[in-house]
Amino acid sequence: MKPLRNPWVVAVLAILILAVVGWQMGGWAWLKRWYNTYTSPGATARSTNSPPAVAATTTNVATNKIVRTAMTIDRTYIDAHFRAWVESPRRDPFRMYVAPKEPQADPLAAAQVITLYAVWRQTGARLATLNSQVLGEGDVIEGFTVDRIESDQVWVRGARGVEPVYFGGTRPALPGATNRASATPPPTSNPRR
Repeated sequence: MKPLRNPWVVAVLAILILAVVGWQMGGWAWLKRWYNTYTSPGATARSTNSPPAVAATTTNVATNKIVRTAMTIDRTYIDAHFRAWVESPRRDPFRMYVAPKEPQADPLAAAQVITLYAVWRQTGARLATLNSQVLGEGDVIEGFTVDRIESDQVWVRGARGVEPVYFGGTRPALPGATNRASATPPPTSNPRR
């Protein structure tokens, strides 16, 4: 667009934009105030005097002129309410309220909640059927995460830590072995991940 390359056109557009922004910011009220301040009688006396610290403006309906009146601060009201203003709010209004949780019972063992029905060991992945759902490593069931799938058991991670789940829900008896109270957990890092 060739007109926008002309500096005079750009200057006129800039002035027009400033005028529109000035109108949006407050209309021409600032121009009227300036005009009334310096053209009314006694303007020189008003310009040398400082305005009152706190002033209220009201409009006289009959003459349609703005009348300024000085206001004073009610010190007795402030003295009566100052302590309440300083001490409130007693809690943070932006803090979210969280209801206290009731103490929960001990979490159930994985063998009480999950039953292992089948295990598939394929070239690409290992799958297991737990509670009639086909799951892979990393999937979640009944609040437990499948940690590792082996040929005869599945290791799940829950609130009690890492636990084994066997076929039928109980640990099979090993021939010639003594009674072991707990199973040994798998290593914490999985080489397949």
